[in-house]
Amino acid sequence: MRIVNKPTYLAMGGVPLFGVYTHPEDGLVRGAVLVCPPLGKELNHTWRGFKRLAELLAAQRLLVLRIDYAGTGESAGSQADPSAVERWDRSVTAAFDHLVDLEVGPIAVIAHRSGALVAASNESVRDSADCLVLWDPIQRGRHFVRTQQMLYATLSESEDAPAAGSDELVQLAGLTLHREAARAFSRKTLDPVAVVGSRRDRVLALLSGDDLESSLAQSVSAAGGTVSALTDQAPFIQATEALLIDFPPELERIAQWLSQQMPAATTFVSPMPVSSAVVASTPDGRAIETRVMVTDDGITVWDTAVAGTHRIADRLLVTHPIGHDIRSGPARLYVELANEVAARGGRTVRFDRRGVGESGMTSTDDTFVKLFTRTYVNDGNRILDELNLSRITVVAHLGICAGNWMSAHAAIETARRQSGRSRVVAIVANVNRWDVWPDWSLPFMRGADSASARLEFQRHRVLYRGIRDLTDFSGKVRSTRLRAALARLRVFQMPETMLARIQRAGAEVRLVLAPNDYRQFTRLSGHRAMSRLGISIPVVHLTDGDHAGYHMPTRAMLKDEALRALDLYDVTTTVVDPADPAGEVDQPVHTAVR
Repeated sequence: MRIVNKPTYLAMGGVPLFGVYTHPEDGLVRGAVLVCPPLGKELNHTWRGFKRLAELLAAQRLLVLRIDYAGTGESAGSQADPSAVERWDRSVTAAFDHLVDLEVGPIAVIAHRSGALVAASNESVRDSADCLVLWDPIQRGRHFVRTQQMLYATLSESEDAPAAGSDELVQLAGLTLHREAARAFSRKTLDPVAVVGSRRDRVLALLSGDDLESSLAQSVSAAGGTVSALTDQAPFIQATEALLIDFPPELERIAQWLSQQMPAATTFVSPMPVSSAVVASTPDGRAIETRVMVTDDGITVWDTAVAGTHRIADRLLVTHPIGHDIRSGPARLYVELANEVAARGGRTVRFDRRGVGESGMTSTDDTFVKLFTRTYVNDGNRILDELNLSRITVVAHLGICAGNWMSAHAAIETARRQSGRSRVVAIVANVNRWDVWPDWSLPFMRGADSASARLEFQRHRVLYRGIRDLTDFSGKVRSTRLRAALARLRVFQMPETMLARIQRAGAEVRLVLAPNDYRQFTRLSGHRAMSRLGISIPVVHLTDGDHAGYHMPTRAMLKDEALRALDLYDVTTTVVDPADPAGEVDQPVHTAVR
């Protein structure tokens, strides 16, 4: 059975919501499933897993709709809106009502982690969902807010400097909330009675060991529902290993359980995706539009500019996500930056690499990310084939951590293709490898459980251990020739070799370093080595922030440097988020085609 994924925008009042339909290509379905994802950092890390689940469900002839709530992920709106929690609720209502309008039969809801608090308190879900899956549900909003605040603090390499309006904001890992929204979410609790409702035995609760005796578990069991213990969820929701994407066994378990709840009879449906939306505007009323497209080889691309200028804007920013992370960037950095670039007359292209996020059909091979390989470089540079650079005067590539390694390669390739017709800039941020020589993938490398992947994983660990242990030695090497020779061995990190390679290709470099990254740069004698080679580039180092880019100071500095690279920093303007009249939920133009 052939499965299709269709990115789309839905309408919630004046706020476009991003979503993805997944269903059998022939359109014959037995019902629908709405996925309510987690919030913050966990949304990025679980995206590929939920796409995997959607495809498993579609193989059981179910139509799946995955959404981003307003102000999260790819959906329009500010994450710091005081009414964010209300907007999340209206997002679920809009998506649920849309599925009702498609007349697909029974509608099930899957709610994961903090998404369970959003879904379980929603009137449409509470009263009308035929089946409900609570996957590792967070049962108290206060617990979520506090633990995510702690995680945000843990990610920091020093304390945040006070920012304008910071007393109004609550910083969570991957999410910035207005204090009113944080208070509203903190008041939420999971009501076991509402969870069961009239569904009785059509509730599946996947709970951690500590929650197996909770009132939620008891209520679901008493009604005849299913309560099941979770496996270790840390690799799925925390994603601490950049090389690995986790597909937990719960994906198969949920797909099988939901399939058993749905009727055998099928209905034909063909939802019509909407591929563009006005996601914001400029103060003078010009619409900022994002277009989403899927290339012939399955790469999903988001293209943002003022409406009508996508083909004529002459300043282009291309962002490169971290290894297994997705195109929206840490705490929506790249989404917000795309709108700011557009408001100043530029254009931003974001994408998911093949096998990451929304790009390509899922496979168990996705569970191992081939970082720093020739395949990784080729996949990253593939985005250049989709861009017409003939009108572009400035192209900037931005990446963080492993993403900056890719942004360096993309800048080198762009400079080669443009041959001086455009100014090309690599914004190299928070470097974890100071070299530009791709590795060769081991033959027959498959998913994370394959022998070759385990061997490659251990090789990377040995390499980084060597880099760590030899940092001080590398910094003491003075000879320029010896430093260049040692750099080829990878464990000897020489910043100037990477920077010089980018410059020789004809691209400029802007270097942005978080506190620990700058300390390593200094230990590697970065400034002195650059001076000896005559390398003069802007080096910005933060006294507050983090390596991955989740902290507010890091995000603010990266935005500034991207605008400077595009010569747009001095263009003063703001981004106006779309209006959302409370209670006015306009349904999208999609209708079932029968």
